[in-house]
Amino acid sequence: MRSAVWMLIILGACTGTHPEATNDASPLDATWVGQLALNPQQFQTLLDDSRNGWSAYHAGELQKASTQPGLVKARAHRDLSELHARLGTLGGLAWKSIVATWDTRTGLPTDSGITWFAALAAMESGDVAQATTWLTMASSVDYPPVSQAAQALLKAGQFKHMDFATPPSSPLLVRLQTHIEARKSGDSKPLLTEANRPLLVETGAGHERPFFDPQLPWTLAHTHATAAGKLPSDPLAAVIFTGCPNGDTARSSTLQQAHSTAAPHCATDALWTDIGLDLDLTETDDQDKVRAFARELDAIIDTWRGSLLERSTEDGRALVEDLQLVAIFRGRVLIDQALRSLDAGHPRQAQALLQMAQDLSQPRTITPLNPAILYALLAETHLRTGHTREALDALEILVEAFPAAKGIDETVGDLAVLQGLDRRGDSKEL
Repeated sequence: MRSAVWMLIILGACTGTHPEATNDASPLDATWVGQLALNPQQFQTLLDDSRNGWSAYHAGELQKASTQPGLVKARAHRDLSELHARLGTLGGLAWKSIVATWDTRTGLPTDSGITWFAALAAMESGDVAQATTWLTMASSVDYPPVSQAAQALLKAGQFKHMDFATPPSSPLLVRLQTHIEARKSGDSKPLLTEANRPLLVETGAGHERPFFDPQLPWTLAHTHATAAGKLPSDPLAAVIFTGCPNGDTARSSTLQQAHSTAAPHCATDALWTDIGLDLDLTETDDQDKVRAFARELDAIIDTWRGSLLERSTEDGRALVEDLQLVAIFRGRVLIDQALRSLDAGHPRQAQALLQMAQDLSQPRTITPLNPAILYALLAETHLRTGHTREALDALEILVEAFPAAKGIDETVGDLAVLQGLDRRGDSKEL
């Protein structure tokens, strides 16, 4: 279906011209959706840059789009960087809960690497104090591969400042070195070959404990950010298929350092104030407030969409309708608001926004209306609100498209099992 739609757009040649202005003109005409509807030939120019790339990007096929030439490559790498940074944040939350839950139930095992993995996740998430506490615990466990690695990391202070004068013998330190080299070189291939295998497998209480690399999503966020560089200078290429109204509102960088979370795609824009939409929703974790915001947004966009289609050429209308441009724009605006709510500490508010952004006609598929970041953020809101198994439902969709997310999925799965050990029917125990 996607290919057929794109062929229709391409064959249509997008030759329409801007119609004369009418009294129905709206400030939203200045958005990328309005520009394409009223000047569809701009889309043909974009396609000439990288037809296959933009087709893949529109469909949510970020890995494919990142390998294509042209301006779309930077956009795809930026989105992949944001996605993996958010998965890294999710992993940090899961490890923190695993340690707390395990300690409450039975006390932490004295012969396990659990505190080593939790420490790395905390360090990547920016919680240096917690990371140091857990590393100190790991340095004294009765498990030499873990204790020796923890002692070396404590001595160095931070893993990224470690200097291996001689090749490390511990597999945990070898993996640390691989991360350091990948972030310096921008090449994550050596890590991706190991992404679906646990870094350490222990045996405790008669069960295997597989631990996956908590640093992988952060290193992937780094390498994709390096590959992305700055956003395309072309205003349309910088914002098409996003919730940013125009090129002036797009952020040029989303990952400033290892423990940063992905910032919203767009800076707050005066355009929304001009049309009476209040973007300041994060004072409290109030779901009713964001639902009212979404209704107001829908009313504004629906009125504008009708007027826009009346004023567009036939090519412009085909472009808007066939590629679902207005729906994509609306969904990305809600996702950006959800990011702001999450980073303000309001996960229930973020969850309500994400649920209103989701296209429920294909709820378990990455599509133009359901981008990958939507599922990563849904998983995070579920985990933050104590619904771990619901977080797994969202992660399963991501793992299918992004196999490197398996480690996060497994870690959250371990947390779900640990939290439910008093129930029967679980197939795995820690």
